Amino acid sequence: MTKSLLTITLAALTAASLPALAAPGNTTDSQENLQQQREHYQRQRDALTGADRLDAQRQRVRDDQGEEANSGFLDAPVDTTDAPDQRDNDR
Repeated sequence: MTKSLLTITLAALTAASLPALAAPGNTTDSQENLQQQREHYQRQRDALTGADRLDAQRQRVRDDQGEEANSGFLDAPVDTTDAPDQRDNDR
């Protein structure tokens, strides 16, 4: 019983996959289609997570400040007056 069920299932799966494998010129079409699907899902994911709004906001800031503008926070010197002593006292 189990052996015949396995044989029938294998035959059905093989028959279902043969038309997709036998289609001529399917590789280039599928590569282009795959790229389009990937871009579509990327846009969809960005919309769901809010990443598209962040990119738009960053672009507006760049446009307002110019392409070479840097963040004032990143350009500020680091204040290390309250940092612990880094010297080794054993030497």
